[in-house]
Amino acid sequence: MEFQGLHCASCHKELNSGVDSVVCPVCGAPFHRECYDEIGHCAFESQHGDGFEYQDERASEPETEEHAWVTCPKCSCKNQSGIFFCKQCGFPLVFNQTPFQNQQGQNDAGNGMPFPTIGMPFMPSKPLMDPMTGFNPQEQVVDNVTEGDLAKYVKINIPYYILMFRRIRQFASTRFNFLAFFFNGAWLMYRKMYKLGAVISFLIGALTLAQNLITMFYTTPILNIIADKHNIDISTMSGQVKAMDYVPTLSPNDQLLVYLPSILSIVSFIIMLLVGAFANKLYYKHCISEIKKIKASSKDENESKEKLQTAGGVNNAVFACLFICYMIIFLFPMLIS
Repeated sequence: MEFQGLHCASCHKELNSGVDSVVCPVCGAPFHRECYDEIGHCAFESQHGDGFEYQDERASEPETEEHAWVTCPKCSCKNQSGIFFCKQCGFPLVFNQTPFQNQQGQNDAGNGMPFPTIGMPFMPSKPLMDPMTGFNPQEQVVDNVTEGDLAKYVKINIPYYILMFRRIRQFASTRFNFLAFFFNGAWLMYRKMYKLGAVISFLIGALTLAQNLITMFYTTPILNIIADKHNIDISTMSGQVKAMDYVPTLSPNDQLLVYLPSILSIVSFIIMLLVGAFANKLYYKHCISEIKKIKASSKDENESKEKLQTAGGVNNAVFACLFICYMIIFLFPMLIS
């Protein structure tokens, strides 16, 4: 029996093709096997004696337009027409349907201009680019925040973040953000998360500066002493490795000074990894929090929209300044040598 589109008669959740499902042998009502085993009998058992027979709920669904529903070819999940990505697995559905349109025939992404389309003769045109990636901008995300509000606040690279935010809500997971990994604090402040960005920038900057200074004034001189004592050329990689073999013969303080730059480098790398791994979740929470504040402080919807446009987006000036500061800190030893 095909269970797609049916709901469990016990928990009332949708039955998917990948989940073990059963039907009552008497009336034909569908269940998750786990639900059926839990209650130990059919939910309609009391009506079996009256000749009760389960009616397939799909047969009672009203027939609307031809493409009112689109079935995902990957997971068989039923999606509403206009959704470009499967709500369950994220598989692209753009070749099966046309985009969301409002009554004027324009895309609902929100700026009043239709998006460019591409297509073949006698075939429906497809959107060349849809900032909302097929999601309805009026869809409620949380409380009084909609997908359209998120798009207005993000402003730059909307398709990526709309998909990441949906992934966070549905699966509590996201993808690694490599821009946040490489630029860490600067990226956070670029996305207007100033407090956290300042803390991360300070940590990475302090660790990098300390690493460079210790290397310049302590580690390198100690290795030079080892090289002179044992006649080792540390200008080559093999020579540096050979010099490190003599480090255990040094005093504990000197050993610490030799290894400390590497330890600081590892700590910096761990911080960068954490920022890259959690960047999208942090940004999602930031967007939701800021949008709620804006709506709470706005007198009406028009004022709210204006504030969203000005408060969101990115800060290029801060990013540029921090990037220059990073480069100065990184090149500091060469500048004073």
